Amino acid sequence: LANLITTAPAALREALRGKKSKALLAACTALEPDLTQLANPTHGAMLALQAMAERITNLNRHITQLDKHLTPLVTATAPTLAGLLGVGTDIAGQLLVTAGDNPERLHSEASFAKLCGVAPLPASSGRTDKHRINRGGERQANRALHITV
Repeated sequence: LANLITTAPAALREALRGKKSKALLAACTALEPDLTQLANPTHGAMLALQAMAERITNLNRHITQLDKHLTPLVTATAPTLAGLLGVGTDIAGQLLVTAGDNPERLHSEASFAKLCGVAPLPASSGRTDKHRINRGGERQANRALHITV
């Protein structure tokens, strides 16, 4: 939505400038393009902004509904994980999905760290003993751990 506003005609950009999240969605949803003037860039952009804002609003509503179902499932599956500071339903759910998709690879905390791409890799040469960051692993689980920390 922000990128679409950036490319919109100046008058439309100015009308939407400074609005944040919900106010911006409401303003874009309330736009009334003239459907007979869609060749005009302003009306074309208004229609695109209106459609995008409606889609975002519907998706947000859908996410909220699904979260109501997901929260009890995650809490029942891993109550200790869900109770940790900084771990919400989405983070706990992602870690459960990662662990559930690869149960044969999880023998210890170290194997889970490697699976998530947070275990250091040796990068030694000669007499030095160094490690480098692991760029492998499941990226979404890595992101979940990063957000939690």
